Amino acid sequence: MTFVENAFKHVSRHVDRPNRIRIELTQREDMLTFLVSNSTSDIENRDIVQCGGIGLKNVQRRRI
Repeated sequence: MTFVENAFKHVSRHVDRPNRIRIELTQREDMLTFLVSNSTSDIENRDIVQCGGIGLKNVQRRRI
């Protein structure tokens, strides 16, 4: 859920080109693959890196 929420929270907001969010879930034999991606902008990416959110830390903690 964290990855899906972040895709929406941090998607680009370009007015001159499409913004996108892509979510894929596939299964092949015993392998489950989950892909979440979005369009981003350079300015927003710098802000995200500097803010140091706790989302990934929470995901790592829940992994158990």
